[in-house]
Amino acid sequence: MCIRDRTGTPKEVGGNENHLEAIGTNVNLAWTCAHMGNSEYAAAMSELILPLIHGFGADLILVSCGLDAAKGDLIGDCDLLPSMYYSMTQSILKTVGDDVPVVVALEGGYNTSVIAECMSAIALAVLNEDWKDEQSASIENIPKSTEIVPIIDKMDRDNDKE
Repeated sequence: MCIRDRTGTPKEVGGNENHLEAIGTNVNLAWTCAHMGNSEYAAAMSELILPLIHGFGADLILVSCGLDAAKGDLIGDCDLLPSMYYSMTQSILKTVGDDVPVVVALEGGYNTSVIAECMSAIALAVLNEDWKDEQSASIENIPKSTEIVPIIDKMDRDNDKE
């Protein structure tokens, strides 16, 4: 499965003709294939996201935290483990330092089998507490969220008609 036309494309960089000062203040990383996991996200964080955060010199960081990238979520179709959410949150906090406030807001995630654990991992990172993989239930066997399967199937059929 590859990315469909949705918001959050790499061309959406913030601002518009009425708000020129905001152009270049937004970065969207669009995966072109499914099942991107910890390795791909770690590479994107270390090679793109963290250097941009460091270079920008923000006074405030707002993280729109989409837990739909968690393993087992059918909408995000990625394979992130809670430990990666912990690592990404921790690396953002370390990059900006203690003087820059960071707000992490949940905005997605549809597999109730995993989102609580991902949020716990994020909260532990924000609280500067250790994360131990043994705290985690066996996420390798997390079932996909069956409630949204009909929605995904309908979206696929509708897109095939176009």
